[in-house]
Amino acid sequence: HDCSDEVAYNLFVVRDPLARALSAFNYGKQKLLEKQAKGWSRDKGFKDKEIYVDCDFWTLNDFAERGLVKGSHNATKECQSRAKNALLGTENNLVHWYYNYQFYYESMPPNANIVVIRNEHIVDDWNSVETLLGGDADFTKEMVPVNNAHEKKPEEVYLSDTAKVVLCETLCNEIQVYKSILKRAQNINQEQYIESMEELRTSCPKEAVEESCADAKLDIREKVDGCY
Repeated sequence: HDCSDEVAYNLFVVRDPLARALSAFNYGKQKLLEKQAKGWSRDKGFKDKEIYVDCDFWTLNDFAERGLVKGSHNATKECQSRAKNALLGTENNLVHWYYNYQFYYESMPPNANIVVIRNEHIVDDWNSVETLLGGDADFTKEMVPVNNAHEKKPEEVYLSDTAKVVLCETLCNEIQVYKSILKRAQNINQEQYIESMEELRTSCPKEAVEESCADAKLDIREKVDGCY
């Protein structure tokens, strides 16, 4: 996000927040392993090392069950604190969690115009944005680029019911921001919004229907101001 306040539209590429968290966790791990393959040493101060190496969280399921479940004694208090802060975006351990939906949403002017491409509906949304901007709606599935496509192991994508619940609870405010983005998107109609909420119910059913969270939304003004 490096747009001026005068831009016509602010584009968000979004996905189900739980799916985003899982993808970002696996992406960060893959990047860390690539650093290691290039001669990375455990003594070097990569921030992501704090999650994967120091706390031994190598799957998101393990991260959730050991790091986020209250009363768990399978991780140190430091690692449990680190896990929650990382997922909330208050510590820059994993870059895609730190720069979350709330960060980008609050980086815009309050009256900014928003358009959205949902990862689950890339072709339809891409074409709707093209139409809105006066272009041709000729984007096809075959044209979608594939990135971060290393083959996933079953344990890398598995999330237990316990893990899903605690991840969704921690992501509650991020989910509310996700809803706000979709509601404000000028290329998303009510039917499409409802469609995304139905999809969200399959991953975070409680947070999909609730409009408030047990924890107050974080004040990130210093974080936003420090990046621009």
